[in-house]
Amino acid sequence: MKKALKDNLFYIIFLVLTGLIGGVFTAFYIIESTDPALMAEMLAQIGGKNAYVAVNTLQVVSYSLIFGLLGKLISKKVGLWKEVKLEGKKVLKNAAIGFIGGVVIMLLDLFVFSAGADGEAIRNSLILSLSPNSIIASFTYGGIVEELMMRLFLMSFIALILWKIFCRKESIVPTKILVIANVLVAIAFAAAHLPATAMTMGLTPMIVLRCFVLNGSMGLVFGRAYRKDGIAYAMLSHIFAHVGMKSLSLIVILL
Repeated sequence: MKKALKDNLFYIIFLVLTGLIGGVFTAFYIIESTDPALMAEMLAQIGGKNAYVAVNTLQVVSYSLIFGLLGKLISKKVGLWKEVKLEGKKVLKNAAIGFIGGVVIMLLDLFVFSAGADGEAIRNSLILSLSPNSIIASFTYGGIVEELMMRLFLMSFIALILWKIFCRKESIVPTKILVIANVLVAIAFAAAHLPATAMTMGLTPMIVLRCFVLNGSMGLVFGRAYRKDGIAYAMLSHIFAHVGMKSLSLIVILL
């Protein structure tokens, strides 16, 4: 136990700090982006703003620690764990893919899925997405904690189960199993965004399709980065997807 703690000390510190920052700023962003009447009712039930922030932060720290540690253990079993070693070409590749992907899905969102929607409401949503709370939450909770949950843990876990069921005679996990796991997790990643989407936009067939097309496609991108280069690069790609989306949002607002 002592050796395991020592070997993972900096990793655990990283998980806790990320969870703390992501939890606090995600809570603040939810408060500022939720309908005031609905938020007031929620805060009254939970005991006020400070209590809500504390509960949300504890929850996110728990997610970060549990899925980060279990994910590392399982990812080693399926051969997906790679020690963090940032290489220039891989950094540029994954950052660029994430940024371009973020811009593309933002363009699709603005000009395909939001076509005919209220322009003022879209503008207000874009402005809100550029708030400090939104930016920090998207980089920490979105870019890091979500990758710990969806890729490091869930994708690895699904790959492990599929391997043991369908390819148990193989000494290592076949690539096809990893690809299937990525597809399944990308679908789950998209579905996980539905509750937040429902809270802010409601749910219609077009909005559900939007959620699966936009979030699902990026889930595939992040999963491939994880499979090819490691979880650090999946996080990097995810963070730069948000950079791309927010950069385009700023341009649209200024225009």
